[in-house]
Amino acid sequence: MSWPKNYNKELIELLRKVKPANQDIKINNNLTIEELSEILTWNEFEKLTALIMEKKGFEVDLNYRINRKEIDVLAHNSRYLIGIDCKHWKIMGRSSLGRAVQMQKARIKLVMKYFKGLLGIPVIVTLYEGFDKQLYNTPIVPINKLISFVNELDGYVNQFDTVGP
Repeated sequence: MSWPKNYNKELIELLRKVKPANQDIKINNNLTIEELSEILTWNEFEKLTALIMEKKGFEVDLNYRINRKEIDVLAHNSRYLIGIDCKHWKIMGRSSLGRAVQMQKARIKLVMKYFKGLLGIPVIVTLYEGFDKQLYNTPIVPINKLISFVNELDGYVNQFDTVGP
């Protein structure tokens, strides 16, 4: 499972929709992860994630609540229900990430009763690269690789823990 390393035009196009127009920010195809972290707030990071999923054909609920728990981005199409926890952390230890994964798995199990027939996939989207591509059989996807991840999901979904059929 390998995702392209460079930003693509789709991500930059969507990023321009998330940032307020009145901010003097130079967004171009050479934007680095570090620059992205400086210009996005946590809620803009979630909105960018939601826009990417919509662009890839998913119906999206931002900040979906169930039983006093929240899934940052809940995206579904005719096959998949993807529960995304967006981590805008600048520093992320393996134990913190592990707790986030376990909590996301529990949240996706809760919501699956309302989305019968779909395959539920918990996902963590991070701001930075450098983490394992999976932890506890759950995908860890840097935001700059989310488009590629969704494009290639059918090819490696069997490598993840899923809920449902």
